[in-house]
Amino acid sequence: MQVDRRRFLFPIVGIVAVLVAAAIVVVAVVVPQRAELDAATARLAAAVGERDAAAAAVEEARAALLAAGDEASGLVAVVGRGAVADPATLDALAAVTVDAGEPPVTAAVPASPGDAAAIDAVTARVEGETAVLEDRVASLAADRDAVAGASRSVVASVHAWGLNTPTPPHAPADAAAAYTTALDALAEPADDADLVGLVTAFRTAFTTALAAHEVASRSLDAASVQPTIINGTLIANKTFRIPSSYGAGLTPETEAAFAAMQAEAASLGLDLYISSGFRSFASQEAIYGNYVATQGQAEADTHSARPGHSEHQTGLTFDLNSITEAFGSTPEGIWVRDNAHRFGFIVRYPPGKEAITGYIWEPWHLRFVGVPLATELVTTGLTVEEYFGITSAYSY
Repeated sequence: MQVDRRRFLFPIVGIVAVLVAAAIVVVAVVVPQRAELDAATARLAAAVGERDAAAAAVEEARAALLAAGDEASGLVAVVGRGAVADPATLDALAAVTVDAGEPPVTAAVPASPGDAAAIDAVTARVEGETAVLEDRVASLAADRDAVAGASRSVVASVHAWGLNTPTPPHAPADAAAAYTTALDALAEPADDADLVGLVTAFRTAFTTALAAHEVASRSLDAASVQPTIINGTLIANKTFRIPSSYGAGLTPETEAAFAAMQAEAASLGLDLYISSGFRSFASQEAIYGNYVATQGQAEADTHSARPGHSEHQTGLTFDLNSITEAFGSTPEGIWVRDNAHRFGFIVRYPPGKEAITGYIWEPWHLRFVGVPLATELVTTGLTVEEYFGITSAYSY
């Protein structure tokens, strides 16, 4: 029997044609679509990686800012106003506020975003989040730099204070060396240095040297004592002595400042005059001895200094007009209280500070400390003792 092969060939050819056409469709349409989907998926993965890295960077920047804020708070706590060359640096640091905000929140990425167009839409959203996060990193870093800069300004001011404060002269060698070492450490602290620790160590070293100096000076005769100077300010109180040979009259700066103050007061119809100015060691010895003889030592010590401890021996101090508390209620006394600082003077023993200064209120007793310090003390209401963190009490 003769078989017609053409009858079987035509269906096979049709099937092959269909298969070829399908293959062509796969190659022409499905394969490119798959490649496009893979490329879009890769772009999304890369975008998510960048976003996650940016989110991690935000957390690092937040942590750095918060750490800088803690450091700033620590410095404000350990640095006294009298331990900086420029109190404005401490004011600026105390005014710093730290707002690190909340941790970043990012939207979840769909597990099956769909076709390439849908994936690209998600990618665009992720890239937008990344841009926001990167901006936040920059903002947090800038805030951190500002806070850290303010802290380092305070440390630099403490260092300048130390450079202007010589090692207490009677401190023993080990205490003096420790003070110098602690001061040198403040010069150029490393970026990761513990600033609070460095300043605390310096203040401790200074306090230790100062205390040792004071103890050592007790055993010295009046002529051998060396003056105590803190940040350019001569200290003479019940704790710290000055040598018996110190001074020879009011200093030119003190006289000039008083002349200016006296002239302005006169232009307002007020009469200011010096009733008691510079005193030598011998003069103070006689004055104090007379008070002790007539009042007893305990009473004398409330208003008269022992020889070697009197500010009158410094050449920076004088008494005005009538040496009575009543002077504080006169027009002259009130004007002096409110204006003396503009000329560099302070009312050295203000009311309510007797336990700190060691003396009763003396509205007539002025001490020249220079306009910057006088203004600082009047503005803050601090005494010399409070400002420099020192005592005023006899140890003998």
